[in-house]
Amino acid sequence: MQCQTAQELFSDYIAQELDRAMTLSLEHHLSACPACRDEVAALRRTWQALDRMPRVDLPPYFHENLISRIVAEQARVEQEAAARRAAWDWRWLFRPRQLAFGAAALALVLASAEVIQTQRAALGPVGWVTSLFRHPSQQPHIRVEWAPENPADPARRGTLIVRWYAMPATPDSGLTYSVLTGPQDTSVSTGVLFQPDTDARIQLEQRPETVRIRVTGATTRFRREWSLTLPKASGP
Repeated sequence: MQCQTAQELFSDYIAQELDRAMTLSLEHHLSACPACRDEVAALRRTWQALDRMPRVDLPPYFHENLISRIVAEQARVEQEAAARRAAWDWRWLFRPRQLAFGAAALALVLASAEVIQTQRAALGPVGWVTSLFRHPSQQPHIRVEWAPENPADPARRGTLIVRWYAMPATPDSGLTYSVLTGPQDTSVSTGVLFQPDTDARIQLEQRPETVRIRVTGATTRFRREWSLTLPKASGP
């Protein structure tokens, strides 16, 4: 038996709570180890001195007062921790981990701005921000109409009218459009937009049920797409 193992058994040995086999093993170790034997003797004398001391009754409400003080101390520690968390320390921002988080957040914001810029238009450094506050009527939007040649047969030959509104179009913006119809997205018209509000008239042999319109800009990086469904055709 090692000394460390024997020392863990001293209290149970003095209290005579070890079984027979463990008691014999410990006593065999004590007979060969003077240091452990002296420690057991000192511990036994301490226990005997404690047994000879007079018994003292606890003061009234000792247990209740003790628990109350423990609870109060725990509450004080929690309040101090909460106060430290509430106190903002600007130096916290310059710790390595916070700097890394800040750089990642900045990169995410810049990437989001680039996505919005691409989707709307290259309106300048703050153009994508100002576009967020535009009234819906000032946002780029499209309307389509169908004008049949024979009102008695509106599903046959007629004119598809596409109207653009609030487009970021200028004579040098390079803003082009494509009009596609049907489930196969058949291209029926392409062209260039020179003005913010304009329209195109496309002669078709049959009234389309769906219209897909794409607008892209070579210089403005503007790109939008609309999928529209014409109202049901009805005769007179």
